[in-house]
Amino acid sequence: MADASGLLDVGHSAIQLNDNYVFGYYPSSSSGHGFGSGDLMSSKGAPSVVSRSTFDREYLKQGYTEYTLSITAKQFSSLQNYLSNVVNNPGNYSLFLNNCTSVIITGLQNEGIYLRIHGLGTTGEIITPAFTKPAQFGNALNEAYYAMPSLVTKFNHYGGN
Repeated sequence: MADASGLLDVGHSAIQLNDNYVFGYYPSSSSGHGFGSGDLMSSKGAPSVVSRSTFDREYLKQGYTEYTLSITAKQFSSLQNYLSNVVNNPGNYSLFLNNCTSVIITGLQNEGIYLRIHGLGTTGEIITPAFTKPAQFGNALNEAYYAMPSLVTKFNHYGGN
């Protein structure tokens, strides 16, 4: 799907671990004017840590759904360390193997948080970092809201048309 500028739009996943900052993982742009298909398939990873107000300015028109996860202090600290490591060592972005969603799923799974999605199998399969689209991740979080209320404590939808 293309956005209004004609550039490829595949969705996005981001994570906020405190009240002020949102972490996202993006491809780097070879043109400096958005991401082309080559950038999405293979480019240097470009982690971003922005204020919540900056994130809202960027994504509120498109709309987004926010999920709140209940995690331990140890999981919180470990996720912060993991994301800091990604910022310092971003690796290579690949739409199918190492993208915004897979980085977050890997961080959650490192802390023993496994989300399932139904429709992939009869019992619901654990989502994996590779090949998971942002929409599938959102579906798994939505299912967890109903199936595991002690983990996903709330969700809100903001903006959009």
